[in-house]
Formats: sequence, structure tokens, C-alpha cells
Amino acid sequence: MGARQRTWARKVRQKLLLKYGNKCAIDGCKRKDLEFDTIIPTGHTQTQREQSQLAVHYRQQDRLNNLQILCSLHNREKSNKIPF
Repeated sequence: MGARQRTWARKVRQKLLLKYGNKCAIDGCKRKDLEFDTIIPTGHTQTQREQSQLAVHYRQQDRLNNLQILCSLHNREKSNKIPF
């Protein structure tokens, strides 16, 4: 991942952590392993993309307000499910 992408990812992560109060968006747990998650799945899996492609994907999802912060446990449980 390039320097611009890392800078962008840090800014968006901080914005989302502030939005969700440094907690998992599902249950408010304060685990240390918080991750980006697309609220409405877009059909990708991280293993299919290089880091630079993943950064571009998350940037697009941020523009669509389709990102949230989840702990790794809830992110794995949610998987590609739509939360409605």
C-alpha cells in the first residue's frame, strides 16, 4: 500500500472510531482488534485483492457511507450478510 493510501486509511479509521466512540458498531465492545467493514456487502473478499486494490475499494465505500468499524469477532460473524 502506498503512502497516500496509508494516510487515507488512517484518517478514515480515525473518523469511524470517533463516529462509533472507539467501539464495535454491533454491540459497543471495546476490543483492540477493530476493523473496517462494509455495511452492505459488495461481494469481495480481502484474500482476492491486493492491498492497493483493497484501499481503492474502501475509499469507494467510504464515499457511499458504506463503512463501519467492527471487532474481528463480529466482522467474521457478520461475514457477507446484509444487516437488515
